[in-house]
Amino acid sequence: MQSTTEDALFFSLETTYQGSFINGTDQPHAFNFPAIPTGWLNVHRLLEMRMILCGVGFVANILVLLLQLKLKTFKKTQFVFAFTLTATDVIVCPATFMQTYYYRLTILSVPLIYHAINFATSVMSCFVIIAVAFDRYLALCACPLKYKLVVNLRRYTIVIIAMCVFSAGYGYYFSWYFSLDHPSIGLRTFIVSTSLIGITIIIYIFVFFSFARSHEKLSLPKAMKNVRIRQTRRLMLAFGLILGTNIICNLPQPFFGLYIFFQPIGQGYQIYKHIIISNWLYNLQCFNYTLNPIIYWWQVLLRDFSLTLRGSSRRLKTSPSSLPIQEVSTITSKDNLINPTYRQDRLD
Repeated sequence: MQSTTEDALFFSLETTYQGSFINGTDQPHAFNFPAIPTGWLNVHRLLEMRMILCGVGFVANILVLLLQLKLKTFKKTQFVFAFTLTATDVIVCPATFMQTYYYRLTILSVPLIYHAINFATSVMSCFVIIAVAFDRYLALCACPLKYKLVVNLRRYTIVIIAMCVFSAGYGYYFSWYFSLDHPSIGLRTFIVSTSLIGITIIIYIFVFFSFARSHEKLSLPKAMKNVRIRQTRRLMLAFGLILGTNIICNLPQPFFGLYIFFQPIGQGYQIYKHIIISNWLYNLQCFNYTLNPIIYWWQVLLRDFSLTLRGSSRRLKTSPSSLPIQEVSTITSKDNLINPTYRQDRLD
């Protein structure tokens, strides 16, 4: 929900002040604020901070996305939603960067596509976090024996497409058909954000209690049971942390928007301290783009990547080219038995 209240903020500045009240000029879009504190209490500095956070988040998510492609985790049903979350953050980081870049240049006519992407990805992130819990519930509680029959990549691809269509429709609808400076925008942001996060929390609590009840009663072969439980612990811990950081980073802004909604006319984003607080809270939301890939890499991908590296080094150590020449000459071919120097010639 990031761009919504920010648009209202800048539109209200343009409508109320028209530039001349702020900087003593007749330029309607010059938000230089020369008479106010500088440093981290300056709007431009906070916008620059947001652009840096988006850049760092984009690089971090690209690296994690490439690592997932290398490990081919997107081909595994238990990891496909995590891959989707990383791709979502890869999309939203440059959109938020460009949106902030327009504001930094004091250009208020930001293309609506950036607003739509911000709206859509905020909803999509919650959908993905819920989908991970639902997948683990199927694997351990609902149908552990039939999990591989019920769940496959084709069906999960259909689910992901449906989530993308709904999220894109939400972003398009509220970007193109609703005024971005409407007074009720803070209330709508609060309702949508808190509802999605609240539903996600309830689902995770339910799934955790279901795991606790069905852990001992899980009717699976021992080896398969251990693998499922290990995968579930890693994924649920990772996405539980991601959910926690989403709550910490994303909920303060909707509550602040609700506070602004109930302020008297002229006492909302026309007060400079409200502008500063709002921008700090937006930067906290952007910080979450950087935390998501770090948490997922640390909790899930790091182990798989280290196992891959160890497997590669083990294969290198046991490959015929790494064995002593005398050993290789006895196992490679019939020519080695006839001519012991054959392998040495081939290696040279």
